[in-house]
Amino acid sequence: MSHSVAILVKDKKEAIEVINAYAPEHLILALEDAAEVARQIANAGSVFLGNYTPESVGDYASGTNHTPPNLRLRPRV
Repeated sequence: MSHSVAILVKDKKEAIEVINAYAPEHLILALEDAAEVARQIANAGSVFLGNYTPESVGDYASGTNHTPPNLRLRPRV
């Protein structure tokens, strides 16, 4: 958490500008008009729409390397 930051914006227009400039790998749009805002996002890896689309579930469903190990079956390094 010591390397985390919060970016405060004045409105959705400015938020969209920041998002497109930052180009996040994962973006969760927990908004009532998430689909409308998503159409304005040009630079983001995975975009998750609404309150019931957590990034962890998206990664699990797509089979990316973010799937956590279970039952101690992870590779030993």
